[in-house]
Amino acid sequence: MVDTFSLVLTDMKTVLIPRAELMNMADTCNKILDQTLKRGDQLAWFKIVNEVVAAEGITLDVTWTAKGGANIAYQKKLAEIVAGPTATFAPSLISERRASLKTDKRIVLGYKTRTVEEIKN
Repeated sequence: MVDTFSLVLTDMKTVLIPRAELMNMADTCNKILDQTLKRGDQLAWFKIVNEVVAAEGITLDVTWTAKGGANIAYQKKLAEIVAGPTATFAPSLISERRASLKTDKRIVLGYKTRTVEEIKN
């Protein structure tokens, strides 16, 4: 069982994708979208991500209760929750009851989308 934890996000930033950049990708995207729509998908199902809030790294420090102890399977599961199943993380045991999980991969915390119609207009 987790007794306490702390989460530190490194180098938080908002990444904006300019409309002009989206328009540069338009030909390729339109071809793929047209093929998808011909197969029966609906245009309303698609959104375009145009703003992302991200951290360039994340550190999770965990202290387990005296009963639980810090086992590596628990650390890996926590890392998957924090950074996703394919994330690279570096677990380190600080003590029998304390561990730290760290990744320097970009973590997307949130995003804003627009509809395809909004981008085209």
